[in-house]
Amino acid sequence: MASILKALTDAGYYVEWCVVNSLSYKIPQDRQRLFLLATRVSTGARQDQFWWSSCSGSNKPRIGSVFFHPLLRSSCKPKGAAREGVLSKVIKETEPLIGRSLVGRAMPFAKYGQAFKDNFATCEVTHHSSPYYHMSLGEICCPGINGGDAVRSVRYWGHTGTTIPYSKTAPVSHCIGTNIGAGPTFCIPMSMITTTQLERKVLSFANWSRRQGELLIFRLTPERSLLLFDKAPAALIDGLAASGAGITKQYVLIGNMVAPSVAEVVGNCLSEVARLGESNLACQLYKNDRGDFKLQ
Repeated sequence: MASILKALTDAGYYVEWCVVNSLSYKIPQDRQRLFLLATRVSTGARQDQFWWSSCSGSNKPRIGSVFFHPLLRSSCKPKGAAREGVLSKVIKETEPLIGRSLVGRAMPFAKYGQAFKDNFATCEVTHHSSPYYHMSLGEICCPGINGGDAVRSVRYWGHTGTTIPYSKTAPVSHCIGTNIGAGPTFCIPMSMITTTQLERKVLSFANWSRRQGELLIFRLTPERSLLLFDKAPAALIDGLAASGAGITKQYVLIGNMVAPSVAEVVGNCLSEVARLGESNLACQLYKNDRGDFKLQ
């Protein structure tokens, strides 16, 4: 990361990065991806035009956003104090050398930051999952079951031997993937399954299930999985059915629907930059006395 930022800033670019979580945009997967956006600036540009500086006559440092301020207003919120550093120093301290162990060494870059003229400023961000889904997990996975809000997505760890499932605290996450091991898998407590008839009803839209411990674990069919996205259009459901792809490939196609939606969010940031114009990009984050940030 330091080498990439150093190369860009040496070439005269101002760089901003942000880790974007797809969960924040009604997408049923906890998938965090790093986006870097950069713009070439004049050689005489001041560092404090963009970011961290000690304001004259004030002890409040600031960190401003050129590219990602639409996200920082909505789905991402800066958290904690901003930190600053020098890229060349980070590279020197972390360069792999014989006899130097880097195991366990923490890198200084957080999930949001900026770099310019060999310097960087960075701070953590928290992501907010979209509060609205057109259908609950209970309605999607096992409609008509009382206590459908107990449905949780499941993730398996391990590639050999017995794997152990764990259910996610956030109801919709890690449930759509791009390989056979990351299908849209859910669970419901066995204590809620009182009859065989009820179990069949729970598994109406499942193509695989197992009992493990205190949980009934099942995987949704590809067609039903599309309802996890916000108001999946009928054309999408028909297209998947007509694709001729096998079950595993259908899960891959659904999992790859995540990337375009998140890219669209980042693209909208650039659209707003173009609309506002460079002179109006004065969206600043000021640190208050409690050490967190708020938008001006």
